[in-house]
Amino acid sequence: MSLKIWGRRNSFNVQKVMWLVGELDIAHTHIPAGGSFGQLNEPAFLTMNPHGRVPVIDDAGTIFTGEWIFNRLPAPGEHQPADNIPLCTDQDLLWPVLQSRYQN
Repeated sequence: MSLKIWGRRNSFNVQKVMWLVGELDIAHTHIPAGGSFGQLNEPAFLTMNPHGRVPVIDDAGTIFTGEWIFNRLPAPGEHQPADNIPLCTDQDLLWPVLQSRYQN
């Protein structure tokens, strides 16, 4: 199954995901959604993301929170680079989440 990414390319959060799949050279299908493309209020989309926001990915399971998308894509054994150097750890991902939550 190929990675699917829902969102519009001019969305900052979608751009981050598209950058990551480009850097990791991950085969994917982009499905325009949001803005003038609509779909966010349709029942099928709301099943994937009850908040009706992008990005959403489906990679053997739907994920709709940006931080967890970044956590999921570099999973060892699936999208790990050939040199097998870890891209990031869960702790690496936790700092920006905490920083944005507790920043004044």
